[in-house]
Amino acid sequence: CGAAEMMEILEYLARQKVEKNVMAVLMLAENVINSDAVKMGDVITTLAGKTVEVYNTDAEGRLVLCDGITFAQRMGARTVIDLATLTYSAQNALGDQVALFGNDREALRTWKETAEVTGEHFWQLPMGPIYHKMIEWSICADFANYAPGKGAGASVAACFLENFVEEGT
Repeated sequence: CGAAEMMEILEYLARQKVEKNVMAVLMLAENVINSDAVKMGDVITTLAGKTVEVYNTDAEGRLVLCDGITFAQRMGARTVIDLATLTYSAQNALGDQVALFGNDREALRTWKETAEVTGEHFWQLPMGPIYHKMIEWSICADFANYAPGKGAGASVAACFLENFVEEGT
């Protein structure tokens, strides 16, 4: 749904004649089961050159989103907004409310102020070293794409993606 939302946002900005430099990177993944599909235990090298051990093949979205983040930065993006479900963990915790993660205090403050004006509801969920550590258990890759049996799935997914955000972005 994130890619569809990005297309809607671009259409809205164009119709409103917003004069800002905006780029959408649509990362799409098909969850396919066949002999060519990624399998549990596979190690992949991302566009950023980091290696990831695939522990959960159902967490395929973050495996393409990390490359989308890298690609956007290489194209000159200074700010990246990633629209993703980040697992059903957030929905289990919050229902249909929006979960928000961020590593830029000013952007989060602006988001909160805008949400108050527009009547949008969201919950900011935690990120930090405790969640990063949960995916640093792989002995054959920089990190894994999942933290088995640890909980906090949405925070872990957000921290997985944060590993691809370069300094200054």
